[in-house]
Amino acid sequence: MPNSKNSWKFTEREKSKIIKLWKSGLSTISISKIYSCDDETIRQIIKKRVTEKEYKKIVNKHMKKFNKLRELHQIRKPKLSKHLAWWVGVLKGDGHIHEAKNSRYVKLEVKDKDFRDRWAKIGFQLFKIIPKLKQSIRNPGIYYIAMFNSKLLVSFLKEKFGSFGKYKWDVPKIIKKSSAKVKLGFLSGLFDAEGSFKTNLSLTFVSVNKIAINEVKQLLDESGIESRIRIEKPRNRPNSYGIISITHFRNLSLFAEKVNFTIERKRRTLINYITKMDMSGFNVPAYL
Repeated sequence: MPNSKNSWKFTEREKSKIIKLWKSGLSTISISKIYSCDDETIRQIIKKRVTEKEYKKIVNKHMKKFNKLRELHQIRKPKLSKHLAWWVGVLKGDGHIHEAKNSRYVKLEVKDKDFRDRWAKIGFQLFKIIPKLKQSIRNPGIYYIAMFNSKLLVSFLKEKFGSFGKYKWDVPKIIKKSSAKVKLGFLSGLFDAEGSFKTNLSLTFVSVNKIAINEVKQLLDESGIESRIRIEKPRNRPNSYGIISITHFRNLSLFAEKVNFTIERKRRTLINYITKMDMSGFNVPAYL
């Protein structure tokens, strides 16, 4: 607890230091903790040594800084939409939520810069949090990273969209009960993260979470896209994993028309195949 040290008990040197600290941006509360006194005492010292005009100017500067910091600790909580469903789908498939005592953030680390940039941009539009963008060079190449540092964002995502993580992610109940448009947005995010179009003309989605795999298949079934699931267990791996396969021209066309990838290289490969097979032309859907 602060002691009852009064302003007249401070030396002139201490008072000059207080003024310097205050002008540098430190609040009266922060300064009072340094000198073990109440902030009103610090305020009295300051008021007696600066003009009224200068005092108001610096107080306004402090308030702007305080409001800016306060905004960083607030997030916009958007209503469920196709864009939010896509963003969450990406996070479920390829993202990471970190929770520690003094650090909570949401992170995406991928090989496609356009994918990272899109996820970061939509995240900013949704939550009004500025993401940190960086890249990491390691074998087998460059990885592009986007991070949203926010305790409130982590809490919002877990409360509204259930479990995250390689082994425990799920299709959120709110997504299952939503419109077809939202479900398709979620599927698009998942397949951007973990889906691929193979050279054997099979579009696949892979996950070690077999329960979630079945939930994804159910969403595809509701969209009229036929798929099948197989379970594989490689000899050199401790865990088996599930693979959703989408084959045949009709199903691939429906996937491209209703879901599709937003990652340019994946999208281009799938569309090129479909347009080549369908000489009558194909109605390529726009991005989200």
